[in-house]
Amino acid sequence: MGIIEGAIPRDAVRQAVAAGGAAGNITVTGVKAADRLVSVLFADGAGVAVEDIVDLTSEFSITAADTINNTGGTSTAGGSVVVTWLSVG
Repeated sequence: MGIIEGAIPRDAVRQAVAAGGAAGNITVTGVKAADRLVSVLFADGAGVAVEDIVDLTSEFSITAADTINNTGGTSTAGGSVVVTWLSVG
């Protein structure tokens, strides 16, 4: 991630929870192609039965509007991903 200079607007940091799935595209409503991914955390399990939280940030990139991708990476099926990004556009 490159350096972003200047003040960061109050609403620039965004976060969403999305359903996990097979490695590949995951829909994250609101993320734009120009945004910067901050973190992707995988909550393994459902509801209050979360068994583990794993940082998968290094596997993911923003590939299009409303889409992050980790093709060839870890499956997030059976859980959720908590995605944090910096909205820059």
